[in-house]
Amino acid sequence: IFSKDGNYLFVTENNLVSQIGVIGVYDVNNSYVRVGEFSSYGIGPHEISLIPKTNIIVVANGGIITHPDLPEIKLNTDTMEPSLAYIDYKNGKLIDQYTPQVSRYKKLSIRHLIIPSSKDVIYACQDQTPYQGKVPLVSMYSKGTKKLKHFRLPEKIHTAIGGYCGSITADISGMIVAVSAPRGNYILFWKISSQEFLGYLTIADGCGISSGIRPGEFAVTNSGGYFSTYNAIEKASLNRKTQPEVKWDNHLTAVH
Repeated sequence: IFSKDGNYLFVTENNLVSQIGVIGVYDVNNSYVRVGEFSSYGIGPHEISLIPKTNIIVVANGGIITHPDLPEIKLNTDTMEPSLAYIDYKNGKLIDQYTPQVSRYKKLSIRHLIIPSSKDVIYACQDQTPYQGKVPLVSMYSKGTKKLKHFRLPEKIHTAIGGYCGSITADISGMIVAVSAPRGNYILFWKISSQEFLGYLTIADGCGISSGIRPGEFAVTNSGGYFSTYNAIEKASLNRKTQPEVKWDNHLTAVH
């Protein structure tokens, strides 16, 4: 993520010696030279976002130790500690932090997040247990409250997604949140204010999602070259096309 003045780029990184997360700082105006770092206040930082009009960034610390010499191996699933960290990027100090207190929730790796308001963060998890059960995979945390609101799912869909959320985004109105669940072949939608489940779009291995240009609208991709826009209010797809030679990766970013 960029600083609000655009002069610095902040990147989630891992210190492989200490096995802690850091935020690397890069100077945009000096060929992106790395000029420093500060703690992510957790293990395995994944996604990072900026609270608009502030110096505060929010980091999704997945809680899992990995190493490039051991690809695809998770080294601490028995002791993992996921968290959300609110950090002032001006001085690297921790402003607030959410860490699950329920032991079962500590197995939910916090991977992706969005910030629909100045105090709320909605995050999506990946369950690290063989038995997923009915644990909340999408939740909203309000800064300074230590309280969560969970986005519930019908039991059949919850079982089908296999404890795995791929990406999360909100529409341009900030009223609807979308989460991809590629293992279940779903894109899921909720109303943010009430956490009401609004329905789903079925798409094979669909993981990439970003906001569209109208309220309720999202861009959606999958690994088979499929692209479309989908309106969660009208429940209609537009601009559908498939390019088999294209293999879309897991995430999309809307550039305005």
